[in-house]
Amino acid sequence: MLTTASDSTITVWGQNGQRLYTLFMPDLMYSAIASPSAKWVLTRSHGGKTAVWNENGKPLCVLPQGSINSAVFSRDGSRLLTTSATDKPTVWDSSGKFLLKLPYNKYRDFVTSAVFSPSQSLILTSSIYTEDNYLDVNRDGTVTIWDWNGKRIKAFRVPGLVNSANFSPDGQQIITVADHKAVTVWDHTGKQLYTLPIQGSVSSAVFSPDGNWIATDSNKVLWLTPEGALNWLKKNPGKVAPLSAEIREAYGVPVR
Repeated sequence: MLTTASDSTITVWGQNGQRLYTLFMPDLMYSAIASPSAKWVLTRSHGGKTAVWNENGKPLCVLPQGSINSAVFSRDGSRLLTTSATDKPTVWDSSGKFLLKLPYNKYRDFVTSAVFSPSQSLILTSSIYTEDNYLDVNRDGTVTIWDWNGKRIKAFRVPGLVNSANFSPDGQQIITVADHKAVTVWDHTGKQLYTLPIQGSVSSAVFSPDGNWIATDSNKVLWLTPEGALNWLKKNPGKVAPLSAEIREAYGVPVR
């Protein structure tokens, strides 16, 4: 876990809440994320600089790309993926060396999110269509899956202006947010599976590491996925008395 403070310090914490290290940043920061190993920290500062630091506060690289909207590490920390308001989504290595750009039309497509897959073999992006730098609210958003080399594998439409897209832990499902209200889960082919009955504004949604839960930034609510609900039922057969023996058998819930 990583926290930032108003005095431009960044603290990285272990899973048990122990402080691992604190960095003192030279600039006011917009955001910061830690690599999965917690050995590196990526920051976006007030001056538009995006940099990677080691645990001793030494800058490892500064990315030569301005107006970066988002940046994420790959699971092993070897690559970085950035989105920009003025450029295409870009992949870098951890030393800041340019590797590739995804072939978007930067004058027509506005990329709202970009993440690596858990297996590190794919890249997932969400985008919305623009016309003369204005959003076309009458067009659907697009979610695109790319291979590690930037080749497009699959794309599908998402109704509305898509805000974000994320993989499930096994990489077989994708969760999207559109119009700050519609949270939808799809399979990896773009088939819609279900939509959460969200009330209120929401801009992001993610799966828990075990895939049993979905967390959103709306109303601080956790949602059980269908797989999570079934796993709970299997582990707690004594708490589902209203289910008949036939339903239990059909869904694999142990019969008492």
